[in-house]
Amino acid sequence: MNKITIPEHDINQLFDNLVSIINVGDCADSAMDECKFLNSLFAALPAEAVEEFMRFLADGKKPSQACDEIMPLFIRLVNLVTYCDKILELRELPISADMKIIKKRASLNEELDNLEEPFGKNLMGYAFGSSSKPDVPQQNSQQTSKNDNNSPNTGSGLLLMNGSAVIFPCADIYKTSLFYEQKLGFSAVMLDDESMPHIRITRDNIIINLVQYGNKVANECLPLRKVYGIPYDAYIYVAEPLLLLNELKSADIKIIKELESSEKSVNSGINREFVFEDCDGRHICVSQCDNIDKILGFV
Repeated sequence: MNKITIPEHDINQLFDNLVSIINVGDCADSAMDECKFLNSLFAALPAEAVEEFMRFLADGKKPSQACDEIMPLFIRLVNLVTYCDKILELRELPISADMKIIKKRASLNEELDNLEEPFGKNLMGYAFGSSSKPDVPQQNSQQTSKNDNNSPNTGSGLLLMNGSAVIFPCADIYKTSLFYEQKLGFSAVMLDDESMPHIRITRDNIIINLVQYGNKVANECLPLRKVYGIPYDAYIYVAEPLLLLNELKSADIKIIKELESSEKSVNSGINREFVFEDCDGRHICVSQCDNIDKILGFV
C-alpha cells in the first residue's frame, strides 16, 4: 500500500507531498484549502516547534510540554496526513471485487468523511481563510491598505518561502555550537544527511546554520565584517534588548557596544541596540524592534 513519504526534517517537503496528492482531484473540495491554511500556520512557528512536530509525525515521539498550546495544530496536520494516506489507499484499485474488499473500501470512505470534518474550521483563534491573523472583530476596514508593499504576504495561499537561516562558516562547528548552546541558550541538531551538512542552532524565532569552513586557499576563517569591512555579521531583532543584554553579561559574553538609554536612542534617530562578540569573532547586533509581530505578519 502506498503511504505518504515523511521526510525526516523538512516540513516544506511534507506539504509538497500533500499538495501533489490533493492536486490529482479526487479529494474533498476543501482539502487544498485545509492544506494551505495549515501550511501558513506552521510557517509562523519557531523552528524548534516544527522540528518537534516532524519527530512526532515520524517516530510518534511525544512533543515536549512547551508544545502543549499548539498541539491542536499538530493534531490537525496529522489528520490531513492520515486523510491523504486513505486517499492513496483508495487509489489502488483491486484486481477482483469480492465482498471483503467492497466492505474495506466502504469503510475507507466512511473514514474519509470523519477526517474531512475539521476541514474549513477555525483553529486556535485563527480564522480559516486568513491563516495568519486571529479571528477578531474588524474595527476599521479603512485602517490598513491591502496593497501595502511593506506588509508581509498573509493570505491563505501556499507559502513558497517559509523561513530563512543565516549561515556561519566555522573553523570548528562543534566548538561554535557548544558556545551558542552553553552561553546563549540555543538548541542544536546535527543535520549530516543534507546536501550541505551543518549544525542547526535555534532559539525562539532565530535559526543559524553552522557550516564547516572549507576554503583551502585562505589562512583562516574570517567573519564577514573583516572580509567586507561591514560593521556587523548578523542582526537579531528583539522587543526589549536590555533583558537579553543582562542575560549575556551574566554568561560572560564579550560586549562590543553597550546599550544606549531609550532617551538617547530616540534623540539620535537610530534603533536602540547593543553588539556582542561570539567565539569566532563575529559581531552580532541586537536591535530593538517594537513592531516585530507586524513584520512577521501576526498583526
